[in-house]
Amino acid sequence: MKMRFKAVCALLLGLNSLPAATYTAGTTSFTTSFTAFDPALSGQYVYFNNSTVSLNVNPFNSSLGTLVKVEINWDFGGSFTGTTGSSGGSASLGFGGSFYVNSIGYGGSGNGNGSGAFANLPFSFTMTDPSSSNYSFVPANAGVTYDPALLTIFTGGNQYSVSFDTGNSGYGLWSGIASGTMSTYRNVTVIYTYDAVPDFSKWGVVQGLLACATLLRFRRRTGA
Repeated sequence: MKMRFKAVCALLLGLNSLPAATYTAGTTSFTTSFTAFDPALSGQYVYFNNSTVSLNVNPFNSSLGTLVKVEINWDFGGSFTGTTGSSGGSASLGFGGSFYVNSIGYGGSGNGNGSGAFANLPFSFTMTDPSSSNYSFVPANAGVTYDPALLTIFTGGNQYSVSFDTGNSGYGLWSGIASGTMSTYRNVTVIYTYDAVPDFSKWGVVQGLLACATLLRFRRRTGA
């Protein structure tokens, strides 16, 4: 009985040390698609619209607890599926650029891929981000691994934007394509991790702590 009582008290007291919590502050996907191919053999380009894509995010709410880190996760890539013309053909896709929070750059990535086939044959390929485009911003590293102005933005009072600017680095090149579809995607998710503030508005927990404290004091006095 004595050990069980201590275990219950330890459980109640342990509510002061809550595990880190997370919530998604924002997420979205930006896609493009192109189908106006022709079988001409001379090299042809298409630059994808919306060279800069942005997501507006609310800053961290400090009433939730203490901020542990901010994660901005970008995922991008593209694909082609189509058929060559009567003389054969090929297609390629290049994609890359820089990442921003408001106007502050913090990283970037890029990649490309392509393929081709003989006359009147179907072919396809995919292109994905070759490296991790996921960035973690820990408050203790502000001014060490990233611009400290970013932390001010994450914890400030105004909404901010996260952006991926591909400029002219998002393009398709092809020749001799009778028909097909070339698509790209840019996905982003912003996640806050924080140490939560214990919710002592739950009076059952508070009463349990008070009861534990009273009984422990009584046991010490009586030697029970």
